[in-house]
Amino acid sequence: PASEAEVAYRAGMEAGKKSDYARARELMEKALRLQPDYGKADLALGVILIVLGEREEGQARIQRIAALPLPIASDAHTLLANEASKEGRYEDVAKHYAQAIEITPDNIVLYVKLGKSLIAQSRFEEAVPILEAGVALHPRAGAAWLNLGRAFLHLDRPSEAELCFRRVLEIDK
Repeated sequence: PASEAEVAYRAGMEAGKKSDYARARELMEKALRLQPDYGKADLALGVILIVLGEREEGQARIQRIAALPLPIASDAHTLLANEASKEGRYEDVAKHYAQAIEITPDNIVLYVKLGKSLIAQSRFEEAVPILEAGVALHPRAGAAWLNLGRAFLHLDRPSEAELCFRRVLEIDK
C-alpha cells in the first residue's frame, strides 16, 4: 500500500497535469510534511514554484537537490539545464547535462542532449567524444548517431558523417 506521502504526491502530479498548480503545490507540501526526505515531491515542488512565478525559490530548491549525492540529482540537473536553455545560458546547459551524466552515466538521452547543446554552441570538437560515448553505450541510439553525423559534417569530416547517417538508416528504416 502507498504511504500517505505517496498518495499526496500522486494527487499533486495529477493536479499539475490539469494545470491546477495551486492544488499541486498544496499536495506536494503535504507530501513533504509527511515525509521530509521525499525527493520526487521536493523536485516537483521546485518546478511548481517556477510555474507559479516563484522562480528564485523554485530554482533554489532544484539547485539544492542537484547538489545531493543521490540519483535524483540527475533529474534536477536536467531541469536546471532546461531552465538555462530558456534563459539563453548555453554554457550552463552543457554544464548541467555533463553533471547529470556523471550521476547517471547510462542515460543515453543525456548524451544526446549534451551533444546537441554543444553542436548548437558550435562546440563540435567537444560534441564528438560525448556522442561517441553515447553510441558506445547504446549502439542503437539513432538520435546519438544522427547528431554525431551532424558534428562530423560541421568539422568537415564527410566520410565519418556518412557512416553515422548510414547507421541511423540501419537502425530506423
